[in-house]
Amino acid sequence: MVWPMRALTSLSVVLVLSSCGGVVVQTGHEGDQQQGPTIADVSWLVGRWVSAPDEHGCVYHEVWRHESDVLLTGHSHATCEPLTEQQPFDEDLRVEAEPQGLVYVAWPSGQDRTSFDFSSGDANGFVAENPDHDFPTRIEYRHTASGFDAIVSGQGRSFTLTLTPETSGDDSTATTTTTTP
Repeated sequence: MVWPMRALTSLSVVLVLSSCGGVVVQTGHEGDQQQGPTIADVSWLVGRWVSAPDEHGCVYHEVWRHESDVLLTGHSHATCEPLTEQQPFDEDLRVEAEPQGLVYVAWPSGQDRTSFDFSSGDANGFVAENPDHDFPTRIEYRHTASGFDAIVSGQGRSFTLTLTPETSGDDSTATTTTTTP
């Protein structure tokens, strides 16, 4: 059997290191380490968030929890007064740490789970994209002094939700903006 030189070198490194007491080996192959932002960078999402009523009378809520060093879970829903065709809006959300980086996952009620790969991000926000999805293809969260903006876009449409920490009283500082070119 003929072994490629790279395989022999990797095998030699593993054998030498394992004889030294089970040291964890980093192979150096692309994709072996997470690149970009981490769960800690986006932990500002953790909490209860609410928007002001939009032009349809809908208020959007998001609740995010820190489950582990590799997972945030969230839930988003809308309440509308009066009841509209947009009611009920309900979806489960996740930010998962995968070997290739963070992934934003949305799972609206009655629909398939959709993953969006982080294309950029840091402690101030992130962009997650899935060009193969119908709508949205891009989800951006921007951390602000008073909360965050969620910009949802694709196929020539977009809307922005401004969410602030949920309180028991009225929060008139939150806004929702719809933009269509």
